[in-house]
Amino acid sequence: MPRRHAAALMLDHAPRDWRDVISRIAIPTLVVGAQKSVFPAESQAWIAGRIPGAALEIFDEDDGGSHFMCMENAERFNAVVRGFLAK
Repeated sequence: MPRRHAAALMLDHAPRDWRDVISRIAIPTLVVGAQKSVFPAESQAWIAGRIPGAALEIFDEDDGGSHFMCMENAERFNAVVRGFLAK
């Protein structure tokens, strides 16, 4: 993504309060978080708790649990996503 588009997206997205939107999600949802992400794992648990039937996966610090689980532990991340999609 060109940097100017990424910056515009971040400027639009970051200050918004998405809580009302999250609670209206009505499709199967996988919420993935990590113990050492810049976004606390508790926030991801809160999100999953607001979406009926949502699946939650939290990566431990030693298991690629930073902000980019898909790169830090691609094998586990892909297995989690595949398992979710198979349901």
